[in-house]
Parts: sequence; structure tokens; C-alpha cells
Amino acid sequence: MFRGDSLTKFTIEIMERTKQDYLDLLQETVDFYNLNNRGFNEEKETCEYITHDGKMCAVGRCMIDPKVGYAENLTVNNLVFKDNNITSVDDLLKPEYRGYPVSFWVELQGLHDTQAMWTDEGLSARGEQQVKNIIEAIESNFKEEVAY
Repeated sequence: MFRGDSLTKFTIEIMERTKQDYLDLLQETVDFYNLNNRGFNEEKETCEYITHDGKMCAVGRCMIDPKVGYAENLTVNNLVFKDNNITSVDDLLKPEYRGYPVSFWVELQGLHDTQAMWTDEGLSARGEQQVKNIIEAIESNFKEEVAY
């Protein structure tokens, strides 16, 4: 599974969202970020849901109340929350961002987290290629099955 440091293709599980919802959130994320406004903590050299200067990561900007340390590890197979009242990523998100699988959030976060994906103006060439890969994965997940 892609985790921000390769240009491999991936598969997302489809939940209650439409193909256009996925494409719109991807585009919103791309339009929002550049190299300098990502939720990157310079001291720790890691991305955070929200930094001390108010910058937010791809997931953090969609949260109801982003705080450092909500989830110890956001991955497809291991989502461990420090707060026992939170059972899914949707519990943390504003209503308009609910209903996407964790695997899609991981892809958005990987795009956000990888410095090589961004320039001062927006996406780098590598970032543009990764966005194309994500779009291809979205498209392939929404292809109708052909009945034989």
C-alpha cells in the first residue's frame, strides 16, 4: 500500500461516497496545500494533525477539533485511538468529510506528508503523478462490473 514514498498504485474500498465525492476531496486537498502550508512540524520533522502555528495536515483540516495525538498511527490496517470514545476516523471528522474509508485518508495523508510531492506553488511533477495514480485507483474502483 502506498504510504507517501512511492508511486505505486493502490486499491481503495468503496463506502457510501460517490466517485465525484472522492475526486472532489482529492482536488480540494491539492488546491489547499503547497510546500509551506502543510501541517509539518519542523522540530520533530513529522506531519501533525495540527502544528503549534495552526497548520493542519490533510486529515487534520477535516477534523472537528484537531489535536496532536488523536491517533497514534493512521494506516489502513492499524488505526489506534488514544481516546476510547473514538472508534473510527469518522468520529473525528466534520460531517461533510465522513464516509470515506481509512485507506483513502491514508492516500491523502501520504500525498500531504511527502515533501517531494510539493513546491512553493503547489504540486511537484512527482505529486502530479501521484494524483494521477490516485485518480486511476478511484476510477478503477467505480467501474461497473460486466455481467456475463
